Amino acid sequence: MAKAEALLHRAGALGAIGRFQLEAAVQSAHVVRRRTGAADWVAIERLYDALLAITRSPVVAINRAIAVAETRGAAAGLAELDALAARFAGRHPSLVDRLVLFGPISRRPPRRYEKPPGAPAWRIVTLDDQWARFVEDVPPQEPPVLSRAHFDDWGKRYLDSDPESRNRNPAGVKIPTGPFVDILRAWHGELAYDPGLVQAPVAIIRGEWDGLIPDADAAWLFDAFRASPMKRDIKISRATHLMHLEAMRHALYRESIAFLSAGDRDQQLAKDMQGKDMSGRDLQGKDLQANDMQQGNAPCLQ
Repeated sequence: MAKAEALLHRAGALGAIGRFQLEAAVQSAHVVRRRTGAADWVAIERLYDALLAITRSPVVAINRAIAVAETRGAAAGLAELDALAARFAGRHPSLVDRLVLFGPISRRPPRRYEKPPGAPAWRIVTLDDQWARFVEDVPPQEPPVLSRAHFDDWGKRYLDSDPESRNRNPAGVKIPTGPFVDILRAWHGELAYDPGLVQAPVAIIRGEWDGLIPDADAAWLFDAFRASPMKRDIKISRATHLMHLEAMRHALYRESIAFLSAGDRDQQLAKDMQGKDMSGRDLQGKDLQANDMQQGNAPCLQ
């Protein structure tokens, strides 16, 4: 390892950064765990940013999303994967059978005379900041959907993602603001992918209290997947944008698995719907015996 580190430092002194040097630097950042017990995920994310700018590789993008999940939490990582998966599905439709988007960000109309606001490259996010974010969308009269004990356990690992986090007062993680800026751009008309290019069946799964994709946003995104042969907008009760950490997470898992494993049934339904209007009635007035997988909104889980 010492020899490899020496070679990496020698390459860095040359002043010409390339793909292989960045890939070696990622491995070096992972090796830090061997010495300190914790990987430097903030450094790893920065390295993947640079590597992605050079390669535009989907594999690098996936690895970067993993780093984002470590530095900013699973919700941020999943948001990165949502946009990445949708872009891939649009560019390579023959390679995607079905697509599930959990709490996806939707496009909103451009605002006249207004550009997306900028943001600093980094900000420090404390545990109090994270707790406020986790509970802000739960109505005041409703019981908690996230266990404080679970949050406290998660919080220790969150601080572990930045080796310098506990040296700050209050303790906090240095987090890039890129995903936040991506959301602001989408809300100013600059969505990171074109939903109209996606040809696979799509399920949008979101929480009843998800403040980042309210009903109007979900309706726009649902309609924007105009080339998709089968679509569902699934709203799960008593859940927010962080449902994967909350009491209703098992409903999220069940709905995702059910949609991803129901291909044959959807294909048969699509064939049955040919020549019939959207109510499931054919031109002779015969009712189609369709199930809840038909195109439209699915019922909430209680």
